[in-house]
Amino acid sequence: MGKRFCLLPLCVLILSCGISEIGEYHLGDSQGNIWGGPLPGTGSDGGGLVPVCYMTAVDYAKDYDWRADQAKETVRCSLVVYLDGSPIMKVPVGDKYNVSSDPDMHRIVAGHLYTDYSGQGETVIKKDGTFLLSYPGEERIVGMAVHNADLYTLGESRSGEGFSLRKNGETKVFREKGALIGRLNQDGDSLNFAFYEQIRNVEGNNRRYYSVCGNIVSQIALRDDLLQVWDVISRPDGILYIASLAGISAPVIVAGSEMLALDMPKGTSMTSCSLFKVGEKIGVEGVYRNAAGSRFCGIWLNGKLLVSFQNLTVFAIYADSDGVYCVLNPLNPNSSGKIYRAGEIFDMPQGYACMSSQSLTVAGGIMRVGLSSLKGGKPLVWKDGQVDSVKVNGYISTMYTDEDNTW
Repeated sequence: MGKRFCLLPLCVLILSCGISEIGEYHLGDSQGNIWGGPLPGTGSDGGGLVPVCYMTAVDYAKDYDWRADQAKETVRCSLVVYLDGSPIMKVPVGDKYNVSSDPDMHRIVAGHLYTDYSGQGETVIKKDGTFLLSYPGEERIVGMAVHNADLYTLGESRSGEGFSLRKNGETKVFREKGALIGRLNQDGDSLNFAFYEQIRNVEGNNRRYYSVCGNIVSQIALRDDLLQVWDVISRPDGILYIASLAGISAPVIVAGSEMLALDMPKGTSMTSCSLFKVGEKIGVEGVYRNAAGSRFCGIWLNGKLLVSFQNLTVFAIYADSDGVYCVLNPLNPNSSGKIYRAGEIFDMPQGYACMSSQSLTVAGGIMRVGLSSLKGGKPLVWKDGQVDSVKVNGYISTMYTDEDNTW
């Protein structure tokens, strides 16, 4: 469930001093055949103990300006998978292969590459570049998990409304008119998510919210003083949501009968926010403005403002019991982004930005960020302050550990 491409027209030359290079690969045969086979690594079924890091990058032909193909996907390119910096698989991209370069349409789950593609009235899912399953209807996959060799997918209809939760392509939960809110969560022995349906009544349009735990759909009982729901996390032990309430200026986190108002800077108002969990703590990522209209992004932990930045946007975020990690892309073409690592702040290399919300991960306590050049140069991997370049003519689309999206 990623944020889309965010290319900024920065015109700053890249400082390459001290940058090493991650190994390159060769494009293979003229038919674009896959090489590499099933992915190695620990994964959920690999039996290993040491976490590994997977990365995907989209590679175009040498000397081609890949930025020109961002919206069209008409030029031949390849999706390359790396394991701890070494290329291990290449999959051809294009309509005839049912594989997209969009970072939202490929991911590593339980040590395998899964791609989804929709068109001609169906959705096709591949595993390690090989056909796995298809089903009627064109959907955009926004959540995926693997459990006991079964593939679970949460997909939004590309018609603009409706969604389905599927197990190996078979429908488990379906709503023709519903709209997803928040993300797919793995908690205990179930997959959980939330959605709402637009209801028309005498008071006008209104929303009715629901939680899904496993295959059980339940309506969410909301407070009577509710003005707006910002985000919902559905869990087996209850519903957690953040909302604006009548008489309270700051958004409020609601968990059952307990409430916690966010610590907002004086004179500011929230414009968007979402929830995430940090171990047993509750995190909030949001955008707010002051009375003068200046824009800020902030991260809250258990209601307290942890850090905030002006003229930046939180583009990728990761949280575990050790803390919060995020990448902040610049809004102003003349500025550079930031990387936040559990309390430490680093400058992002100028002329670079993340391409998707899945561009960072943490494995074995090491933070890795996939950064792509806004001038069309080689992408970089930022690793706890050190930078390596990647030998592809394209961009880094995703970063994963073998612990991500497993169940």
